Amino acid sequence: MKKLAALLAVVAAVALTVLVLHLEAAPSNLTFTPSQSGVHPYARSKPQHVNAHVLAADTVETNAVPSGARFVFFAANADFYARPDGTLSVPSSDITDGTAGELNPTVWSTVGITNIMLIAPAATKVTLSYYK
Repeated sequence: MKKLAALLAVVAAVALTVLVLHLEAAPSNLTFTPSQSGVHPYARSKPQHVNAHVLAADTVETNAVPSGARFVFFAANADFYARPDGTLSVPSSDITDGTAGELNPTVWSTVGITNIMLIAPAATKVTLSYYK
């Protein structure tokens, strides 16, 4: 169990390093600020744009990506699927052609994305926090 926790900590640190390096290479309004206590190493800046969707079960909703947005952070109170610029459904069988939605995404780059499709198997609230 300790080895798994250590591995997860390393993976999280590498992911954060990659994101920070990407942000440094391409200036953005999304910033991460280190804490003084070290308990929570970084906190992101407030988003420039937040959309909220109240999804009915098995009903697709389309979220238009705001002009100039470069990143989106997702949050929800239950499972949901998201897919950029395409059709979407809750899987009831295998989808192996690359067109499935992503289950509970955390953060995406929105460069080149016009719309984000959302769907959930049950009533769900989803927020999308955008950064330029």
